[in-house]
Amino acid sequence: NSIYPTSKAAIEEIIQGMIGCLDEVANEKIGKPLKTKQNITFESRFSHNSLGDFKNNILGVQNAYLGKISNGAASENSIGSLVAKADPQLDRQVQQEITTAIAALDAIPNPIEPKISTSETTTKMQSAQQAIQTLFETLEGRVLPIVKG
Repeated sequence: NSIYPTSKAAIEEIIQGMIGCLDEVANEKIGKPLKTKQNITFESRFSHNSLGDFKNNILGVQNAYLGKISNGAASENSIGSLVAKADPQLDRQVQQEITTAIAALDAIPNPIEPKISTSETTTKMQSAQQAIQTLFETLEGRVLPIVKG
């Protein structure tokens, strides 16, 4: 169509969306509370659901990469399949980095909002932020060029 004249353009848009989501979670949603040490900077501070929101964002990236809908099976026509054809090791790396980011978020004490000032929470948030930034760098630096190439 006129918005996505090629499938390559559509795939690139999805990957850019994934990259943007990772950047927002790492640098805004996690980064601001880490910097200020104030629970007022959390996305869902009143409902105490910020951690769940972070995780759902990363699960959305995973679903986009694997072409999954919720807990369904990965699609044969996914971005992951495209990457695996070009570089099987890179596909395994991306999937592992997604798993690592989710596990790092799972390690943060929940609810996170009242615990932002504890050293345990800060350390675990920093680990999650780093895991998400690593995935961001891999998608931007290694996956996106495959699609653009």
